[in-house]
Amino acid sequence: MRLDHTVAFERNASALGNGFYKWDVFDPDTKRHRYGIIDHTEQITAAPKYESIERSDTGQAFSVVKGRKFGVIDAFGSEIVEIRHPVTWPWDYSSTYDGVAAELNSSTARCQVFDLKGVVERVNGKRGRTYFLKSDGSPAMRSGWGRQKYLPADIEISGAADGMIAFKKGGLWGYFDTAGALVIPPKYHSVSGFRSGLSRVFDSSEDEEAGQFRYIDRKGDTIAQNY
Repeated sequence: MRLDHTVAFERNASALGNGFYKWDVFDPDTKRHRYGIIDHTEQITAAPKYESIERSDTGQAFSVVKGRKFGVIDAFGSEIVEIRHPVTWPWDYSSTYDGVAAELNSSTARCQVFDLKGVVERVNGKRGRTYFLKSDGSPAMRSGWGRQKYLPADIEISGAADGMIAFKKGGLWGYFDTAGALVIPPKYHSVSGFRSGLSRVFDSSEDEEAGQFRYIDRKGDTIAQNY
């Protein structure tokens, strides 16, 4: 922050990124704070009319809430994602990162995700995980903050380990790599996940009950078996 900024700037502005700042204005009529965007010269670029503005990594798109509706704007107030998606304020949290905006209600685990081109709807995952479907039906699985992996919609994900993602389709398990490419087709009754380049697999429920398993490598080739 520049040393020659006004006292009001120092008190009411917080960095959003790329030379833009969130501008905090108290509305005496509603007795609530409203937020806008100003640039480094203290010129208002987006009027203070939002209940929330969250910073982004690029400083080019910002998650906002207005009238309890969520959307995404640029630094000049133009809507990138239309402000029309209901939120349950004040429990919802919104953020924009790596070209993906998210609005999350932690109390209900409801989440909407936007790729700044279209809405992405939540799909409940197992084991407490959350997966997302884009509006065109293609999925986005969150595998790290700001990184999205796009995987088929009709699968169940167990998790990623050792660079491989275990998935279930049609009752059988296989593997994608972390780039989302199919590596091993779904053909196993159950899998243990990769570790040190190997995964333990059971070919059938009978094998699992009998404790008969194989170890496969990243190509699906059998390295060892106990029967």
